[in-house]
Amino acid sequence: MNDNFYVPQQAIISEIIVENSVVNTYRVVLTGVDSSLAMRTMLAGQFVMVSVPHCGEAPISICMRWSIKVRCLLPVE
Repeated sequence: MNDNFYVPQQAIISEIIVENSVVNTYRVVLTGVDSSLAMRTMLAGQFVMVSVPHCGEAPISICMRWSIKVRCLLPVE
């Protein structure tokens, strides 16, 4: 894992959960790093900056320990 936490880390979407017509939950898995170590350093109340190429970026809250829960207001196709 990179010691500089300002360097972006790449992740893939492992699961998309449709909560309702306007909210999805995205579960992501970090790639190229020891994800168990990375997840132990994340705490509720912190946030990550999520960037999707050609779509945009947004600050997303970490709402529970050991997982990143991302909510997005994009329509489901």
